[in-house]
Amino acid sequence: MSKTINVTTTISFDEEKLTTLNIYLSQQNQSLDTMLSDVLSETIDKTFAKAVPVAVQNFIALKNGAEFTKVDKTKLMPPRKDKKGKSIGEQEQVQSSQ
Repeated sequence: MSKTINVTTTISFDEEKLTTLNIYLSQQNQSLDTMLSDVLSETIDKTFAKAVPVAVQNFIALKNGAEFTKVDKTKLMPPRKDKKGKSIGEQEQVQSSQ
């Protein structure tokens, strides 16, 4: 299984807004750190799913003991389009059937 690491990042944010947010969250027994950690983890997972090819995702999953998921080859490379926005494969089929 992959090792989980802690990542530290720095962002700029209005100090007064941050202080106010912390005050209101603490009144609701919530932690900004926990909330941000959850949101960022979810965002990174979604970005990974969008940016990393399915075959690589499957490799990592297999390496970590998950079951194999068939690669959807349509997700590996977006279809090429002509200037009118039609898929090049569609255009070739239309021309060859005429």
